[in-house]
Amino acid sequence: MITETGWPTQGENDGTCVPSKANQLAAIQSIIEAGLADQVFMFTTYNDPWKDAGAYGVEQYWGIYTS
Repeated sequence: MITETGWPTQGENDGTCVPSKANQLAAIQSIIEAGLADQVFMFTTYNDPWKDAGAYGVEQYWGIYTS
């Protein structure tokens, strides 16, 4: 089991890793297409504005729903 996965929707690029809503959707779709949807927990339901921005400013922006 994969305990958590996801893709940030905002923040700075890290090389070819680009945080965006489109890339988050692509990441989620690839998980579903690979047949892994029942083996993962998506991280996280909503953005976490109380968190420190962290490296590349992405730590607050992993929510899969807009609050």
